[in-house]
Amino acid sequence: NECTAIPGLCVGGRCINNIGSYVCECREGQRQNLLTNLCEDINECGEQRGACQNGLCVNTEGSYFCECHNGYEHGPSKTQCVPVRKNLCFTKIRNSQCVSAIQNARYSRSDCCCKHGGNGWGDRHTCHICPLRESNEYLTLCQLVEPLTIGKTGESCQRHGTCLNGQCHRVGRKWKCQCYTGFQNVNGSCIDIDECLNNVCRRGECTNTDGSFICTCSDGFVLDKDGRTCTDMNECEKENMCPNGVCQNMNGSYKCRCNPGFRQSPNQQVCYDINECVNNGKLCLNGACHNTPGSYYCECKRGFSLSPDGAFCVGK
Repeated sequence: NECTAIPGLCVGGRCINNIGSYVCECREGQRQNLLTNLCEDINECGEQRGACQNGLCVNTEGSYFCECHNGYEHGPSKTQCVPVRKNLCFTKIRNSQCVSAIQNARYSRSDCCCKHGGNGWGDRHTCHICPLRESNEYLTLCQLVEPLTIGKTGESCQRHGTCLNGQCHRVGRKWKCQCYTGFQNVNGSCIDIDECLNNVCRRGECTNTDGSFICTCSDGFVLDKDGRTCTDMNECEKENMCPNGVCQNMNGSYKCRCNPGFRQSPNQQVCYDINECVNNGKLCLNGACHNTPGSYYCECKRGFSLSPDGAFCVGK
C-alpha cells in the first residue's frame, strides 16, 4: 500500500490505493503533478484565455477572482467584470428593505457603500445591503486591500500566479505567501524544510526532497507505515528459510541453527549436509559408506554384519 508506506504522496489531495499502484484524487481546482505526485493548484489566470476581461485576474488556491478596472464591477460571481451599474443609495434598512434614499441621485454600489455612508443600494423593489465595515467583502468592494504587485518576494505575491512553493492569500488588507507542506516562510519566500537535519529517519538513511523526504533502510530492515522508522525484517516469517535447520531471527539479519548431520555456512544462513563418509575415514569399517542428507549408512561386506550403532561392520 503505497499510500501508507511512502510519505509525501498526493500532498494536497487524497491517495487511493489499488492493485499494484495508486492514484491521486485532487481537489477541485487542482491537478496532479506527474513528476512530484503533488496535487498542485491550477493557475486559471495563466491557462484560461480571456479570464477577467476588463480586470486583473488573481489566482487563489483552487480558484481565482477578478480585480475589476475602473468603471467595472463584479458580476454574479467574482470571476467576471461587468460595467458598473448605478442605482439609488439608501441610508436605512427596515425589514430587509431599503428606505430613505439619498436625494434622487444614482451611484455605483461601491460609491454608495464606501463614500456616501449608505447602508443599502438598489431600488424600491431590490435591496442590496452594504457589507459590514472591515469585513473582507467591504475591503474588497471599497478597494482597501493592498494590490498584488510585482517586486520583492518579501510580503508581496506576483501577478498572474503564486509565490514559488506556495500560494498567495489575503490576510486583512495585505497579500502574503502561504507555503505548501514541507516548506517554510523565510523573509517572504517559501524555502524547503530539510527534515533530515532533525533525524526523522530512525535506523535508516534520510534523503531530503523538495517539500518532503525519503527514508532508505539498510539490508534486513523494512520501512514502517509512518515512513520514518526502519524496523527489523523477520526473515524467519518467509517460507523455506533455513531448510534442514531452524531459523533464528536477529536484529537486521538471521541465522540458521542446523539439524544433526548438517553444518552452517560461513554466513550462518545455510545448512549444508555433512558428508560423514568423507569426513570420518573410520566409518563403515569392513563395509561401504553411503552418504544421505543429514546422515549415512553402511553396506557390509559378505561375512560381516552391522554394529548396534550402525557405524561399522563386525565379523559374524
